Amino acid sequence: MSLTDAKIRTIKPSDKPLKVSDSHGLYLIVKPGGSRHRYLKYRINGKESRLGLGAYPDVSLADARQLSWSSNFGHSFTVKMVSVL
Repeated sequence: MSLTDAKIRTIKPSDKPLKVSDSHGLYLIVKPGGSRHRYLKYRINGKESRLGLGAYPDVSLADARQLSWSSNFGHSFTVKMVSVL
């Protein structure tokens, strides 16, 4: 289930950080103070890591998805030309 801007605004903070999943490794953490931060979860060689994309609403949902797409797929389309002598 993908998040929408309306759903993000209606999420109420709780006494512990709340993790709300989006799609393709994107998720939102709502902290007890009410701040919301976007992250991208990824794996390299089986080790899970996360990349902070920014705070909501500074980084829009469309921007976060674009950053996620470029992080996931941008490097896989890069081809290096190597000359063999």
